[in-house]
Amino acid sequence: MANRIGTRPGDAGQTRLASGLLVDKDSPTIETLGVLDELNASIAVVQAVSAFPEQHAILARVRAVIQEIGNLIAAGRSAVLSPKEVEELEVQIRNVRVTSESQPHAVPPVGSLSAAFSEVARAQCRRAERRLLTLSELPFSAPGLGDYPIDRPQFQHALRYLNRLSDFLALTATVADASGGELSKH
Repeated sequence: MANRIGTRPGDAGQTRLASGLLVDKDSPTIETLGVLDELNASIAVVQAVSAFPEQHAILARVRAVIQEIGNLIAAGRSAVLSPKEVEELEVQIRNVRVTSESQPHAVPPVGSLSAAFSEVARAQCRRAERRLLTLSELPFSAPGLGDYPIDRPQFQHALRYLNRLSDFLALTATVADASGGELSKH
């Protein structure tokens, strides 16, 4: 059965990556994949509560890129991760800055639920960036870690993308607060 969810190696504290490599569940590789999963879930919440229809497509694309970063880690490669992804996110940051006429803030917003969800996602994004950096500094091969040659330029694109994404999420929070934090009606 190709779509089987239950797995037996997990019972012994290991899991199999898309590359086929069996790794410990507490390895830096699995920790990084888990943090990316949490980030993707948080962005889904931001997307669901956003009152700005134009953000829905942007956030859907962000979620797809985060999935590709996970593919890079789990399989050692990504079919689509490139500098273009970073450039597209930078365009969105400029657009949001023009819309909000503000810069990212150091103090978390407190005015709306929508902004708070954006801030949670931003904090998770920063954690994902730290975990990815830790993973990138590990040796290519270490037993039980799942560390094997990964496309290093793509890894750098992923780090830059997460760095820009935290800026984008901070701006999203600012815009949500400035608009009164209206939640989506859908």
